[in-house]
Amino acid sequence: MRHASNTEAVEATEAPVEVVAEAEEVQETTAERLTRELREKFQGERIQVQFEQGVINPIELAKFMSVRPQMVYQDIRSGRLTAAKHNNTQKWVIDRSIAIDYAAAYLDRKAQRLLQLQREQEEALSKAS
Repeated sequence: MRHASNTEAVEATEAPVEVVAEAEEVQETTAERLTRELREKFQGERIQVQFEQGVINPIELAKFMSVRPQMVYQDIRSGRLTAAKHNNTQKWVIDRSIAIDYAAAYLDRKAQRLLQLQREQEEALSKAS
């Protein structure tokens, strides 16, 4: 899996992510898109400053992904998301590449679920006809 470079940007997506046939392709495309979109959408905001420092806090990551912070903190507690406490403030921070992979995986799963739901609805409509 390819990690996004420091020069690429990440942007939150409100529309469903375009689903590609292979899951690995969806993951790579989503990570690249997220990186590009973050830089464009959050220019000059706290999330952008953190992102350029190579980290992001769970609350900013949750805002970016349009989910509740509890979901991110729960994944940290359960070990599904790796985070470390910052030395000075004892607040959680997540490495940028890990945060991008986490967000990309979440959006990939969400896109796959939407695709499956659409297929099931189309199948139900065709059977009803």
